[in-house]
Amino acid sequence: MTSSKALSWFSAAAFTLLIMPACAYSQDASPADGAPAQLEERPDITLSEDALSDYVGAYRLAPNATMSITLDNGALHTQLTGQPKFVLIPESATRFVLQDVEAAIEFERDASGAVTGAVLYQGGRSLRTPRV
Repeated sequence: MTSSKALSWFSAAAFTLLIMPACAYSQDASPADGAPAQLEERPDITLSEDALSDYVGAYRLAPNATMSITLDNGALHTQLTGQPKFVLIPESATRFVLQDVEAAIEFERDASGAVTGAVLYQGGRSLRTPRV
């Protein structure tokens, strides 16, 4: 195991596992100039239960797949059909990252302010999910 203040990695013959703390890449870092990417901590955002409750509901991923959003003990959770439940950590008032998974959800509102859907970001892809 090799470790630094920001990163830890484990290497074996068949794979390498890189563990990174909750952070975001700095927009100032430019790989083209040979400088290493800079990591910065994500902002600590706290949203009220009233604000979070706006997002509770079901969102259609596909005809037989739903993304459920629930509010438990002051935190949002998401669960896709047939998968485990994950905590959602706010990055802003509308964008959340999944704890322990490299994915994000951004909620969408209409002109009246009603939550109408969400976009699931994972693996370089985005999937718009209407609220049902």
